Amino acid sequence: MVTKNDAKNFLTKDDAENFATKDDLKNFVTNDSFKNELKKYAAQDTVDRIARKLLEHDDEFKRIKETMATKDDIRLILDRIDAFTQKNETVERRMDFHDHRFNETAEKIADHEKRITALEKTA
Repeated sequence: MVTKNDAKNFLTKDDAENFATKDDLKNFVTNDSFKNELKKYAAQDTVDRIARKLLEHDDEFKRIKETMATKDDIRLILDRIDAFTQKNETVERRMDFHDHRFNETAEKIADHEKRITALEKTA
């Protein structure tokens, strides 16, 4: 049990004047107000993260826009490929024609060589 002497050592009148009053405690942060403040900061942090992500995506969209081929670019490339293919087909047809003509001429030349050789022997 606590005696009077023990109680004197616990708290003096001067000590009691320095303690917070009920009015002082009303001005302190409560659990609810603290939670509300945390929510504000958490919400602000979320907004900040979203804003940073939007800026990152904006930069990425700009990079994609600068490097991506447009429909006109692709159409131009395909038109040039078509033109090249047509020229290549024309060259192949000419080569086939000249190859055929060369083979006909080679046969005639061989025949002429035989005939010239035969004429030289008789003459």
